[in-house]
This record gives sequence, C-alpha cells and structure tokens, in this order.
Amino acid sequence: MSEGEIRQIEKENHIVLSEDYKEILKELGNGGAGCGYGLEKIELTNINPPYIGTEELLRNWEDPKKIGCRMVNLSEISGYIKLFDYGCGIEYCLIVNGKEKGELIFFDCDGRFEKKDDKSLLDVYENWLDENLTILKRIKDKLTKKTVEEVIKEEWESKNFSIRIMIYSVMDIVAPTASHHTEEYKVAMEKLRLEWLKSS
Repeated sequence: MSEGEIRQIEKENHIVLSEDYKEILKELGNGGAGCGYGLEKIELTNINPPYIGTEELLRNWEDPKKIGCRMVNLSEISGYIKLFDYGCGIEYCLIVNGKEKGELIFFDCDGRFEKKDDKSLLDVYENWLDENLTILKRIKDKLTKKTVEEVIKEEWESKNFSIRIMIYSVMDIVAPTASHHTEEYKVAMEKLRLEWLKSS
C-alpha cells in the first residue's frame, strides 16, 4: 500500500496505525504470509468504540500476568484491527483507537487476554519468519533423502500440520488434483519430487 492510501484510512476512520504496521503494509502488503493463518487484510469492523484500556479490561482479574479463562468480557474489547488469526477464536490484534494506541493484544473466545508489552509487531513477524525459514530448510533437506510420504509422516508427528503447503512451496509446484490420501496423489508427488531433485 502507498503512504497516501494508509493516511487516507487513518483520516477517514479516525484511527492511528503503528509505524511497524505501516511498514508492513508498505513493504509486504495488505494481507499475506504471516503468523497463524497469515497476515489479515485491514478490517475496520472492530475499531469502535475506542479501546477502554488494559487495566479497565482486567479489573476483575486477580493476576493480570497470568492468562486464564474468562479474564475479560469479550464484548468490552474494541478499538483494534486483527493482525493474525490462529483459529479457534485466537486473535493477535493492534490497538488503533482509544487508550494504548499502537500496542498489541492477544485474546481468545474463552476470554483469555494478554497485552504484549515485550514485543513489537516487527519482532513478532520476524520471529515467525525465522521459525518458518528454519522449518522450510529442514523440509528441503528431508526431501533430498526421503519420499514425500515419509516427510509428511515425520512432520505430522512433530505437529507440523502445514507440511503439504510447505512441500509445495519448497518444490515450487502446484498441488496435484488427486485427493491427499490416494495412491494417485502419492505417485504424483513422488514424481514431482524426483523432477525437482533433477532440476535443483
């Protein structure tokens, strides 16, 4: 996104986007690869009313540093843009309206809540990138020595449930049309792996 487009969003909606977030929008784009299911496109449905402040949100919780169920009333959380969705109601967000603008918050559908004072958005994104580059390198190495099915099985055992997408990315291929659990898929993937090895 351009600087002008970003300023227009802020002006029209009376919000303030953090400098980190602006850099991501300008350099990486509005949505795309990132934590959880990826960087969300800007969605302005939760920017009003303004964020009431972390202290007010946690007024009924005995230990604000410890995440637990029903810490907050979810209907009181507003004034934010969702950055990353981890599924199961787990969201990582940027406060853009109200108290603590520019700060990061993390909450889920069970009312667990945490303010991320120790990390900037660029820290979060860079950590995700470093972790995933390490995983991609590991997968690339495995694919030079083992069949696709062996790699998938090993990665599933280590709870890497994005393994198929990562394999497609490493080999720079489009997924076969056959269903994952068929012999046709296994044969097609192994053929693609051997072609990839020859061209590497």
